[in-house]
Amino acid sequence: MSDVTQADKLVQKGHYAQAEKLYIRLLQRDSRNGQAYRGLGKLALIANMPKRAVSLLQKACHLLTNDPLPFIYLADAFNRVG
Repeated sequence: MSDVTQADKLVQKGHYAQAEKLYIRLLQRDSRNGQAYRGLGKLALIANMPKRAVSLLQKACHLLTNDPLPFIYLADAFNRVG
């Protein structure tokens, strides 16, 4: 199982702090890991930090142009920011 998949499963189980650490570790290894930005953006939405989510998800969208999920999360983040 990839680290991204493992982190995504941690989010699904509600283990947000562990997932965040894993996403950050992924970005330390590869600063262009769009899936890690997507995961951190989702965590920011869960934590009700929409401005942070926008920043993270914009990076994810730039890196994952063929993945609709970060764009959906980004739309949610923009709605929350107002």
